[in-house]
Amino acid sequence: MMHMGAKEIREYLRSKADRKRAEKEKKYLKTSLKLYGAGIPASRAAAKLGTEKDIGQLWDSGVFEEMAAALFMIKPELKNWNLLRSMFKDIDNWALGDWACSILADILAEHPEKYNDLIKWTKSSNPWLRRAAAVTLAIGVKRGVKIPLNKQLQISDKLMLDKDYFVQMGVGWMLRDLALRYEDCILRRLKKWKGKASQVIIRRAVERVSRKRRSEFVGR
Repeated sequence: MMHMGAKEIREYLRSKADRKRAEKEKKYLKTSLKLYGAGIPASRAAAKLGTEKDIGQLWDSGVFEEMAAALFMIKPELKNWNLLRSMFKDIDNWALGDWACSILADILAEHPEKYNDLIKWTKSSNPWLRRAAAVTLAIGVKRGVKIPLNKQLQISDKLMLDKDYFVQMGVGWMLRDLALRYEDCILRRLKKWKGKASQVIIRRAVERVSRKRRSEFVGR
């Protein structure tokens, strides 16, 4: 199989550049990062031909597609947990953040003791790391993470009053997925937060419950 170094990956992604697409995606992602407009399939294709030694150079580029390729090269192994954690200082959009969370979730499935790190992240000054606490757990539970419900709810409780929109969306996502399995429990808990927690969280959390039960929180 052919391999490409960071330089070749950069050239490949630039060759796929589309200025109009870049402008559209930059607006959609609300990111300050540069975009080529190459598309995520190009980043995934490049990642398959890269090696782990190229991750740092690509990540430090400040270019969305190169940073995405770097993430796609990271294996879901315990040794990479802290690497992924450190990457959140450079993340300013939900796409890169959620891809990082997907890898973290796979690691969490094998090492549930890392839950303790998620608790710590809820207190971070970085909103993307706070969001990661909820999103990593939401994805992880779907992938077989064995963490008791009361511990999962400790994460959401610590973030229910968060003022950041994307953190709120992440918490709502987590609670929405939990409601699929523990609907009565989650709705009782949401009632306690009604009037205090953001409606962004509440609305997302009840997206998949019946219309009748949803109307108790967001109107008919």
